[in-house]
Amino acid sequence: MSRRARWTAAGAGLLVLAGPGGLRAQGPQPLDSAGLAFVEAAREAASRYRDVAAARLNGYRRIGPDFPGMGEHWINLSAAVSGALDPAVPAILSYAARNGGAPVLLGVAYAVPLGPGEEPPAGPLDPGVWHDHSRTVDEELLLISHPTSMDRAGSKGHRVAVVHVWTELPNRDGVLAQHNWSLPYWRAGIPPPVRAHVRAARGVSLAHGGRAFYRDLLRDAAELSPAEREAVDKAVDRAAAAAEDAIERHRAAGPDAASDPVEFERIWEAFWGDIRAGVSAAAWARLVELSDPRER
Repeated sequence: MSRRARWTAAGAGLLVLAGPGGLRAQGPQPLDSAGLAFVEAAREAASRYRDVAAARLNGYRRIGPDFPGMGEHWINLSAAVSGALDPAVPAILSYAARNGGAPVLLGVAYAVPLGPGEEPPAGPLDPGVWHDHSRTVDEELLLISHPTSMDRAGSKGHRVAVVHVWTELPNRDGVLAQHNWSLPYWRAGIPPPVRAHVRAARGVSLAHGGRAFYRDLLRDAAELSPAEREAVDKAVDRAAAAAEDAIERHRAAGPDAASDPVEFERIWEAFWGDIRAGVSAAAWARLVELSDPRER
């Protein structure tokens, strides 16, 4: 299926893709007894899909690219549009592979279609943990962050509220955070730093599949001239090579050596400096939000 694959919420005319989403990680979410029970049930459900073949047999199909902080999204369309919130039936499964191996399950996600003015379910999870998908595929791909459903309460449009549950890959930002910025380090085979640094994780993510992701994202984000496309491609290649070299140095230091977030942050910053130098002001205006200025 193509990177621009899309699915339609039945009857709503809503085009939804599990897009790159917010770069600002959510903090750990406190869970009451009902929330803890939901997460435990989600873990039990996830255990059935550790083999991607089981996901295929149960109607899950991959949609969209492999996102640096979320992995691949495998969606069961019937579950996604049913409107039911059942921890035993996740709408989305998240997988990622490393070193050319088979996809490994990271976690699950749940989706609830919302009509105009509707809010996400009041329980068993806090409504604030849900985020929205409400735009076309092209627009979703360009979003820095998806608004929370509570921010969108009273919306006149249709949307889909989504919440992730990281059942397999521990997430320092919380089991319900939208992104898991330990994922790029896991792919690279190096330990994450003690504190989560989103820009550093983005720097790591330029390697190990990130080269293709960022090249495609940047090309789609703005109408680039042939010269600009070439400049963007070269910037991606330089940054990916720098990330790969840094990862190799960290590996050589041994499995117990802490990762240096500063080095990877610098790679991320240099990458965007190269992009800015290689495109027009009009193209940069379209691309700049992807550089995550709020985290600077």
